[in-house]
Amino acid sequence: MIRENRVHEALLSPILFLGGERELALLTVLLAVGLVVLVQTMLAFVLGLAIWLVTLPLLRLMARKDHQFSQIYRRSLKYRSYYPPSVTPWQRASGSRWQRKTTR
Repeated sequence: MIRENRVHEALLSPILFLGGERELALLTVLLAVGLVVLVQTMLAFVLGLAIWLVTLPLLRLMARKDHQFSQIYRRSLKYRSYYPPSVTPWQRASGSRWQRKTTR
């Protein structure tokens, strides 16, 4: 007989801040607030608010697609030289026709 163990949903859900990835959302808050506090003008306040209001929906959209997007991107940079970017295993030959890439 197979034993079932219940796992609480909070252990499986991603850690998000205001719907976006936690590290990136806090970084944008820090940048926007830092801009407002350091410059202390009305233009800086408007610019900081604009930064926050533009980046938060983008971070939410990213988290909706993949809640570990930035971590995966950072890891892919490490392996960039090992896995060269390619869309397809077919490469463009010197002529106008597609040819299969051969490895020897």
